[in-house]
Amino acid sequence: MSVLPRTSLFLLPAFLSGALISSSAFALEGSWQAGINVGLSNLQPDTDGSGFTLEDDRSTAVSAYLSLDITPIFSAEIAFTDLGEAELSQDQDISYQAISVGATAYVWGATAAQNRGDGISAYLRLGLSSIDNESDIALNESNNNAVWLGAGVQYPISNNWGLRLELTSYDGDAQALLAGAFWRVGGQPKSRSSRPAPDGGLIRVPAPTNDVVVAPVAPPQPVPTPTPAPIAESVASCPSAAQAKIQDSAQCNLLNSVVAGLEFVGNTAEIAPGSNAALDQIANAMLANPAAGVEIRVHTQSSGNVQQDAERAAQRARSVARYLVQKGVSVGQLGAKAFGASQPLGDDRTTAGRKINNRVELSSF
Repeated sequence: MSVLPRTSLFLLPAFLSGALISSSAFALEGSWQAGINVGLSNLQPDTDGSGFTLEDDRSTAVSAYLSLDITPIFSAEIAFTDLGEAELSQDQDISYQAISVGATAYVWGATAAQNRGDGISAYLRLGLSSIDNESDIALNESNNNAVWLGAGVQYPISNNWGLRLELTSYDGDAQALLAGAFWRVGGQPKSRSSRPAPDGGLIRVPAPTNDVVVAPVAPPQPVPTPTPAPIAESVASCPSAAQAKIQDSAQCNLLNSVVAGLEFVGNTAEIAPGSNAALDQIANAMLANPAAGVEIRVHTQSSGNVQQDAERAAQRARSVARYLVQKGVSVGQLGAKAFGASQPLGDDRTTAGRKINNRVELSSF
């Protein structure tokens, strides 16, 4: 490991500034994550021929990093790490600092960027580090560039912050076991499909032969103290208006309830694998009762952006309506309303609460 001037440490602000400027290209797709870690390091300076021996290879380490999601599972990451000091004989020591740039791939758990607020995820990292040493003695010099390898897990405490644990290696010369906290912002992907119409506009659902025009999207309104919408599946009997059109009580209850078993992929409008059975059951009930109409009422968890929540709810309404139409349900039997996150039933700070808030309710008419 070479003993070089510490001028490379002053390049960190320049790296960060460049990263911040270039991030504008990804602002609609990515999210930032910044964090600080502390832990233990193992240092292995090359003392061959120096007359010194390594007395203590353990030290404390502190690391700060900044990452940007580039794709749903890949992030670019930059970090500065103070790896501490290795103690040598004759009361000498050598300190290590590293500036690192690399790519992080999320490989297990909540891997996609839009899902990482829902559960634990594991990642691998590969990159390059510039190692800088400071010592009063001359040691054997070698290339101060090192391969930056890492593996770790992170766990969200809320939508914005969580905990991280990782093991990092710098080309075999130094290793660190680090734990810390991170802060995450953004990461609510904007669809490149049609955006919700302005207040009073209509949700349009493409059908095999024509467009489905459904009810106007409810314009987002600030709700200081939201009044939770009643969960229709708790109703013992169907509304009288629906009862006149749907003679089978089981089918009537099915078409006046929260849709059980319907999920979407992350925070998108893509219907998750395994949800077809729930939608097929609804389609069959509607085909058996062609005089009945059903309003699709879509709710989401809160992303902190009212417009994005309304857009996501509108897109999900389109997805559900499109599926039912493809199964043979008449366009005239369908209506839809997108409530976004205006009527929560659970706490968005918990996984269970977010699952309750991401729901689709049916109401027959």
